[in-house]
Amino acid sequence: MMNKLSKRLQTALDWVTGDILLDVGSDHALLCVGAILQGVVKQAIASDNKEGPYQKAQVTIAQAGLKQQITCCLANGLEGITKEIDTCTMLGMGGLLIKELLLAKEVRYVKQFILGPQSEQTELRTFLMNHQFQIVDETTIEERGKFYSLMKVIHGEMSYTPIQCAYGYINIQKQEPSWQAMIRKKINLYVEAYGKTKDIQKQAQIQSKLTELRSVLHERH
Repeated sequence: MMNKLSKRLQTALDWVTGDILLDVGSDHALLCVGAILQGVVKQAIASDNKEGPYQKAQVTIAQAGLKQQITCCLANGLEGITKEIDTCTMLGMGGLLIKELLLAKEVRYVKQFILGPQSEQTELRTFLMNHQFQIVDETTIEERGKFYSLMKVIHGEMSYTPIQCAYGYINIQKQEPSWQAMIRKKINLYVEAYGKTKDIQKQAQIQSKLTELRSVLHERH
């Protein structure tokens, strides 16, 4: 019996739709195994470009007795995909890497993406806006003292301001407690930094950032 999925992985899995899941950078293939065991999809593909995680994924799949339902691939991103994929997950990687992977011609086979950028979220949202993608939902998960962002993305169009690219239009509208907690943590770090510097220019930069952060929380002070 597989261990319970982390809150982050379970939240991503709750967004998965359709019959076929492709998990890029699958590591131990936990998401694919969970998707099959929970009856979310009928088939899954666990893909990784490193030999170690690929071998670990094979072990996880074999131990779960799911070799017939889950295919394990040693590949780079969407490389080698030639059939329609209902949902593709890309979790636990930087936003710049996700950008590179989404430039692949195989993106046309994928109906929906669930992205979990650990960094460069501004750059990723800007890229999505400029490359015919649409963010249809976002959420923030707080787990073991860390914050994780998830985006549900489809082919389409959207128009974001720089602030919306930085923090997420949907996040700003939803004001989820976990997202607010992440923003307040950033505010506290900037306040601390402000108190440690006497450089007037740096203080002005920090004050500008604090004003921006408080504005997305709908705070004025």
